[in-house]
Amino acid sequence: MLLVVAGLSLGMNMWQLHREFHRQQYADLKNVRILEKLDDYRYRMDVEDPDTHQRNMFSIQFCPDWTPTHEMVAGVTLTRLKYEIYPEDRCVGIAKDSMGYTLLRDDQLNPILIKELVNASNSR
Repeated sequence: MLLVVAGLSLGMNMWQLHREFHRQQYADLKNVRILEKLDDYRYRMDVEDPDTHQRNMFSIQFCPDWTPTHEMVAGVTLTRLKYEIYPEDRCVGIAKDSMGYTLLRDDQLNPILIKELVNASNSR
């Protein structure tokens, strides 16, 4: 009897985890350009649509659990940006180990800046 109860309990826990996992919203973007840094948590970026090859601009706000870095500036390209969407907080989370970003870097591991984007951001 104890084995049956334990099995049912485990089954219910697995079902709840399954439902929670499928309720979460994630985005996994490639070749994202930072157009403008509004503050430490808010940015304007663009990403190429894989079907039309048009670049689409969007705004993003990172959640307060993210630690801002000095490398996240206008002109930087993120080769990958993966985040979890928290609509109730109106922010995106990248603090989990499975989330985050990778910057395009040169041979000395410095972020590569696209000068046109830096100049456009500075002229605002």
